[in-house]
Amino acid sequence: MNKKPTFTTAIEWHDAKTDPPKESGNYITCSAYGYIQKAPYSTRHKIFNAHDEEEKPAHGFQVALWAHIPKKLRYVSLAPYREGDGA
Repeated sequence: MNKKPTFTTAIEWHDAKTDPPKESGNYITCSAYGYIQKAPYSTRHKIFNAHDEEEKPAHGFQVALWAHIPKKLRYVSLAPYREGDGA
């Protein structure tokens, strides 16, 4: 039996309204309803799910909380959980 590597990481959440990201980039986000996903943030447009080079972001959205993606998770896909997925 192959063991999968495990590790512990801490996620420091920030309030999106009072403490937005200082740099554009990808972040972990949490909606007001508890939906967690990875999304880009644009400092130019001051909104998530947008990129600085976009003239008018079409799909930007507000989030309640955001966090830096821990280095060990940089290349992990953060997909939504659906009932019946997983163990």
